[in-house]
Amino acid sequence: MKKIFFSALTCTAIVTTITIYSCKKETVAQPQNSANDFNVSVIDNRLAFKTVEDYEKAMSNPTAETETKFLSTIKTITSSTSFNTTNNEHKDTRGVNTDMRPLIQSDYFRSILNSDCAVQIEDFIFRVNPISKKVFVLPVEYKNEYNDLISENTTNEDVQEFSTDENVLEEVYSDQNAQRKIRWPKLKIKIKIKFCHESGVDSRSQGVTTVLIGGEYTVSFVISHNKYGIYFELRAYSSSTVGYGSFVHEWEVFYYHVRCASTVSYTNISNGSTTGVSEYKQKIYSGLLNLNSYRLKGKCKHYSNTIFGGSTYDGETPVIEIRVNI
Repeated sequence: MKKIFFSALTCTAIVTTITIYSCKKETVAQPQNSANDFNVSVIDNRLAFKTVEDYEKAMSNPTAETETKFLSTIKTITSSTSFNTTNNEHKDTRGVNTDMRPLIQSDYFRSILNSDCAVQIEDFIFRVNPISKKVFVLPVEYKNEYNDLISENTTNEDVQEFSTDENVLEEVYSDQNAQRKIRWPKLKIKIKIKFCHESGVDSRSQGVTTVLIGGEYTVSFVISHNKYGIYFELRAYSSSTVGYGSFVHEWEVFYYHVRCASTVSYTNISNGSTTGVSEYKQKIYSGLLNLNSYRLKGKCKHYSNTIFGGSTYDGETPVIEIRVNI
């Protein structure tokens, strides 16, 4: 059973929903670009990673330097294409045409999806539709059926449907790939990922608000855990109301645990000193597989400016603790 704890001396819970999206189809053929450090190219107007390992290199907890280099690479190889077009509309659950691209939580993940919300990773093409919380998968061997993938035509047995809750890359590339054998019995796909029996954390965006220095300032703490089937991300946010002096936001990540992987622990993550309206965003985890559990703490300190140009410590919020599946 999953357990979720929120704790603080004084707090009011706030719950935010995660909006899921899909995108409009666009069919513009594009030749393959030359290779680079990430072995990613553009094939038929979609990003194509040569191997699962290349995708993992770009997407699993990349350093700031790696992120910058990867985004620069994407910009270079897609600059002459309509790969990342805007105003992609798709009928939402109400049947209303809506611009969906801005609604995805992760800018970094959004950067690899074309205007069809598709990306190619080694032997499969993946179409992500977070409105329906589905991932549609087509083997590259049947790439001439791409239009059926984008229209989500599952009457074509080569187009298979998964949930964004599932670890889809594990389903199609693991050493116990029952799903793959059932769905594509004739395919011979390389084993890339060891199958894991541990459960994964649900999508969520949850937080608490508390007060700082006798109620003078309000501080909100929120964690956002997003699941897209082929990409999972955990972020922490904290923000304070307008005030004088400076704020220091601190998130202490006791640990997070990726399914069937080693536990990762940190001591303290801080944004340093900011003035006025203060907001801090921190990506805690991103990767191919979902998290099994995590535990975080957050707090905010305030300092007043002195007439001599220095600062004095005024106080801090109660510690906010968020625990999931422990």
